[in-house]
Amino acid sequence: MGQACLYGTCSSDGTCGSCRPGYYGPQCDQDCPNGHLNPCNGHGNCTQDGICQCDPVFGLGGRNCTDPCPGFSPQGGACNGLGRCVFPDMRCECDGARNAYRDVSLSCSVCPVDTGIVRGHPNIGITSCQECPVNTWGSDPNQCATCVTLGCSGGRRCEIGYLGDRCFECEDGFFSSRIGDRTSCLPCTDATLVAFFLVTGLLLVIIVIAVKLNSTAFFQRLTNPFRIALTYIQGTSTLSLRPWSVDCAHKLTQVCSRSSHYLGACCSVVLYIVGGPALASVAAPGHANLVHILPLPF
Repeated sequence: MGQACLYGTCSSDGTCGSCRPGYYGPQCDQDCPNGHLNPCNGHGNCTQDGICQCDPVFGLGGRNCTDPCPGFSPQGGACNGLGRCVFPDMRCECDGARNAYRDVSLSCSVCPVDTGIVRGHPNIGITSCQECPVNTWGSDPNQCATCVTLGCSGGRRCEIGYLGDRCFECEDGFFSSRIGDRTSCLPCTDATLVAFFLVTGLLLVIIVIAVKLNSTAFFQRLTNPFRIALTYIQGTSTLSLRPWSVDCAHKLTQVCSRSSHYLGACCSVVLYIVGGPALASVAAPGHANLVHILPLPF
């Protein structure tokens, strides 16, 4: 003969089932957690094994459905409304598709702006929130766009000097410069310095070449027309003498050859017109008070 079915229904095979609310066990004679008068604290259902299946709507769990789930509120439910509460350890499983991660309180929080959960990766801890890496642009780490400039520093941030979508534009005071297959925004002061050094270097090269050429007679004859032209413009006349080492083949008894532009006992003095045409009186050794007019070279 079977045992009595105290708070249930005895079936034809002699087993006890369909226990009344608040009871469980083979004979339906044991009180559910929190007592048969208020089983599972009124927030869940008691199984035939005496285990409370808590209703997630109330955000409570534990053996008696009295332990609150992390992040519970009457308005949003458990886990700040971003996941579900897992029993019996009372932790949250957060919805990564909504960029939610499990925080230190075991509840769910939303990732910071322009970061998110990478699909297929765990979403436990704020370190799970990732952003688009350097040289890419976007607020969703699963959909990052490649940047054509060197200004993308991750997420939707730009380096100094860059602005706009994908850091495509240069700020005021910067100019765009091509570097390989990418574009860079450089400070305008850099461009000024580059231009300054280029111009300075070019001028130095010209000066060096001019100094080298100035030591040749050809260059002196070549530049005489320009010197004379400058004299006419300025309206002044200055005569300068400069020793010139030549052999004495050009020496004449009266004056040196007009075409040679040389004076002196050994044709060792050459006249240059720095100002305008001038009448020159030169006392050359052996030829006192010789008068020589320097001919125009053209």
